[in-house]
Amino acid sequence: MRWLIAIMVAATTLLVPPRGTSRADEFVLTSGAKIRGQWLNRKERSAGYYLIETEYGGHVRLDSAAVASVRRPVRAESDYERFAPRAKDTVEDQWKLAQWCRQHGLKRQAREHARRVIELDPQHADARRCAGYGYIEGRWVLRKDHLADKGYVRHEGEWRLPEEIELEQARRATELAQKDWYAKLKLWRSRLGGERAQESLRKIQAIRDPLALEGLTKMLQSERDRRVRLLYVEVVGQVEGAVAAKALLDFSMNDPDDEVFHACVEQLAPRATPPVVRRLAHTLKDNNNVRVNRAALALSQLGDKSVISPLIDALVTTHQHVKAGSGATTMAMTSGPQASNGSLHRSSSQHFLDGVPSNFSNRTDNGSVTTYQATNQEVLKALTSMTGVSFGFDQRAWRNWYAVEQRRQQPSSVNTRRSS
Repeated sequence: MRWLIAIMVAATTLLVPPRGTSRADEFVLTSGAKIRGQWLNRKERSAGYYLIETEYGGHVRLDSAAVASVRRPVRAESDYERFAPRAKDTVEDQWKLAQWCRQHGLKRQAREHARRVIELDPQHADARRCAGYGYIEGRWVLRKDHLADKGYVRHEGEWRLPEEIELEQARRATELAQKDWYAKLKLWRSRLGGERAQESLRKIQAIRDPLALEGLTKMLQSERDRRVRLLYVEVVGQVEGAVAAKALLDFSMNDPDDEVFHACVEQLAPRATPPVVRRLAHTLKDNNNVRVNRAALALSQLGDKSVISPLIDALVTTHQHVKAGSGATTMAMTSGPQASNGSLHRSSSQHFLDGVPSNFSNRTDNGSVTTYQATNQEVLKALTSMTGVSFGFDQRAWRNWYAVEQRRQQPSSVNTRRSS
């Protein structure tokens, strides 16, 4: 045991450099050669040459053009290069070096010494693991070979499946293309009022690439000129695919400008696919009453009769106007026979909010709550347009009528009984 402690102390002594010794710089020459030493004229960057005191005591002057790069190795590298040559070519010494290198972050050197240990002792399990082996299915296998056999490849320092790499590269390419479109759109928008206005307008109108949709969305959200916003809506309508349809739906429900809303609905008309209709039908339950009426108006123009039942539920909506004690005000709305809480944000499109309030109730509990019902005119118009009948805002009458219509449309069934 004493001999092991003595070896460890000796090794530790080798690892500690003499006090006052500074780390050497490493000069990599254009030829590939390397020189170690102290950079004496470091502060004279414009001198055009490097003055070096080599680690052997001499001085060297190198022209700047002959030096490719200069780096200062970390302390562990300097220490390693001093004491590593003194280690014996034995399992014990080589394994100590491997452990020390691993503890000080010198992974490459640690693997090299671990491989030497394996050459000296093929059954050394810890050295196998340090060298990158794993004990798999009863034998030692390099992990990189095992992963390669499984179809993994080394990519940017990680083992990944080719499919993952392709997806990542496609995602990056998409992001770059989207950023490129956004930059172009900002440039063309800045020129709409200048000498190159017609050229920029033609370029915007020619857009058909779905990758431009993200940039168009950002531009529309920040645009203040109605004419330009309508231009963006028209361009989005020219782009095929579900992403463009979703963008038009978002614009139609959220843009405060009624003209933009109608332009979006016009572009949505040829896209009256089931997903579009379902999204609008779901908006009939929205907490914002303006969106409810806008969704009903859009559905009436799309003419899909599968949404009659959700429209009946949205004829009359129940709201809660909550005024907290601190002065903050929130709005909540529910539709149909059951109520659910939510926020109702005010909109500039107030003519859509054609409701008749009733059934008020107030309470004070660190604030006040007012509950009322609103009748939604655009919902009634949509129902009347689709069905050709009208029961006003009488939801019970509408449901009774709809139940009869549903039974009428079902094929009659004939029950046969076997006579006894």
